[in-house]
Amino acid sequence: MSLVVDGSVEVTLKLPKEIYDRLIEFAHREQQELEKIAIASIARGLETNTNPREILERVSLKYRQRLERLGKLHQSSDEVLEELQQQREKIVEQLYS
Repeated sequence: MSLVVDGSVEVTLKLPKEIYDRLIEFAHREQQELEKIAIASIARGLETNTNPREILERVSLKYRQRLERLGKLHQSSDEVLEELQQQREKIVEQLYS
């Protein structure tokens, strides 16, 4: 049984030596920790086996969760456009003042 800590699960893998060597080489070349390289490689592999609809649904869910955290999930399109216009005006003022 795996222990979940901070949204991560610790697992033990038995990898073929060739794959392990490739991970070590890539981690060294990218100057990253082996764990980070292994996680990224697994995630990329899973993404290539996921259909586009599932990917878009996952991205959409994450975006809705982010909007909820920001208190903007139920913001109307007019409110969004107004906020964007205000941000645009601030940027223009900063760049051209």
